[in-house]
Amino acid sequence: VRSRGLGDVYKRQYQRRVRGLMDVKFLPHNPDGVAYTTNFGSQGMVVWAINSSDATVTPAFNVSGVYNCSDRDHMLHQPVPSGIRHLVTNSYSGLVILFDTTNPMKLELLDSMVYGIQSGIHSIEISDDGRFVMVSGYFLNEDDMGLVHEDGDRSIHIAEIKNTALLKTDFNVNLNTAVPYPMRPHMIRFFNTGSTTRPL
Repeated sequence: VRSRGLGDVYKRQYQRRVRGLMDVKFLPHNPDGVAYTTNFGSQGMVVWAINSSDATVTPAFNVSGVYNCSDRDHMLHQPVPSGIRHLVTNSYSGLVILFDTTNPMKLELLDSMVYGIQSGIHSIEISDDGRFVMVSGYFLNEDDMGLVHEDGDRSIHIAEIKNTALLKTDFNVNLNTAVPYPMRPHMIRFFNTGSTTRPL
C-alpha cells in the first residue's frame, strides 16, 4: 500500500457515500493485492474492491441491487484459501453470500442463504480446505439508551461450500440452550481441518 494511504483515496473518491467501514480482507494469491470492504450509502450496500498496488477503489458488487438490505446491516468478509471464492455475511438480513472472484474487480454472485431477519449473522470462518463456512449470529444493536434493537440468534451454523453453491448442514448450536446461561458467540474458529470430511 502506498504511503498516501487507501483511506485517503477512498474518502476523496466516495466520501459522500460513506457511512463507515467495518471489515476489510485481502484476496489470497492476487498479484495486485486486491482487498474487499463494504459500506452502506447512497447506492445501498456495496462491496468495494481495493487495488493496493495503485491505491484505487472500485465498486465490485451492489448487494442492494439483488437483496433488500438495510442500513442496519453490517457485513464481514472471508475469502476461501484458494482465492477463487469470497464470502460475506450480512447481520440484519441474516445473509451469507458466495461470490466468484475470477474478475476480482467485478464479483459474480453465485449463491446465498439466509438464516432469518435479525439473526445477527456476523462472524465468519472458512475451513482450511475451503469446503465449509461457519457463521455465528451474535450481532448486538443497542442504542445509547440501552434499548436492544437486535440481539442475534446466538447460534453457530455450518454450511458446505460447493463449486457454485452453499448447502446448509444440520450443524446448528444454539447457545441460548446449549450452555447453562445464554452466550453470544463472537469469535469462531475451525481447528485441524486440512483434510476433514465433516467438521465435528
